[in-house]
Amino acid sequence: MLLRRLVDAMIGIGLAAAEPGALLTVDVAPTDSGWRVTVPIGGRGGERLFTSSTVTGEGVRHDSTALMLCRAIVARHGGRLITDTDPEGSTVLAAHLPS
Repeated sequence: MLLRRLVDAMIGIGLAAAEPGALLTVDVAPTDSGWRVTVPIGGRGGERLFTSSTVTGEGVRHDSTALMLCRAIVARHGGRLITDTDPEGSTVLAAHLPS
């Protein structure tokens, strides 16, 4: 249940950062020590990662509360949450979760 909430919150943050109509690619990949989940946060909102915004028309809230939720869930699973750069040079929100 918590992992689904983590992915939902990460997608919400990614959607808030994306340009309208942009494709949001969520990546889940195994690592040597567990799993890595990434969501792009570039576009028009990556620089606003720690600021609040209002609820959208779809009823999804994208703000620092979602980021705090992500950090809490990842910490509870013994992982870490960071911003990183993907191979194309774009900024991503990355959750590293142990096996």
